[in-house]
Amino acid sequence: MGSVSQLGADGRRPRGCGWEPRVHSRVVPAQRLTPMRASFSYAWPVGADMFEVLCVPEGDGVRYLSTDDVAGLSEARLDRLRRAGRRNTAAAPILSVERRNRRAGEFLLLRGEAPFIGSKILDPATMTDGHLAELDPASAPLRPDDWLLVGAPAATVLLVHRPTDVRTLVGAIDAMARECRRQRDRNAGPISTDLYLWRGGRLHRITKIDPDTDSPTVSDPEMLQTVLSRLRQTPDDEATR
Repeated sequence: MGSVSQLGADGRRPRGCGWEPRVHSRVVPAQRLTPMRASFSYAWPVGADMFEVLCVPEGDGVRYLSTDDVAGLSEARLDRLRRAGRRNTAAAPILSVERRNRRAGEFLLLRGEAPFIGSKILDPATMTDGHLAELDPASAPLRPDDWLLVGAPAATVLLVHRPTDVRTLVGAIDAMARECRRQRDRNAGPISTDLYLWRGGRLHRITKIDPDTDSPTVSDPEMLQTVLSRLRQTPDDEATR
């Protein structure tokens, strides 16, 4: 599957020059990338503990593009390659959708065989193939200023919750933090135990594991309070915001 344990720059270039049809964006943990950061100097930080890198399928695994692989590409060309990578990651098929924690903050657990499902955390609003509607078919379409609560525990797993009120968001944070850790420990290609709030293409870490207690803790109380305050607004307040 090409787990992050295989991340490395071995000097081989992918065959051919037509990368765009095959290139994928993949999220890797910072702790795996940092020791070899020079070999992936182009990597884009996308969260407090994650980087986005490019890779191409090769045989039964994937081949990560190194700094040497993209050397000589203009900034515009590299950006074009990144957009192609995101499109291809968005197209990775989600094979199962599980509804979890229905009584106290429902979220979706999305799975697939391709090692790019967790990487859909890059843009969960567009990369989840319409599955968000399964949380509440009657809900309005996602707006640019709406938030999603997301977790990427492993390469083949993504967790998503759409906040609608304070009670369900708090319940989802608690349940998703535990599930994120469980899925990270059980699946190949571990990514992160942290939860993020996503909006408009940006990820904001909201929970992390406390090293002293080994338990999830809120990492950005101010950000969480901002979202909770918005959820407390009345419909009239929202209409005039």
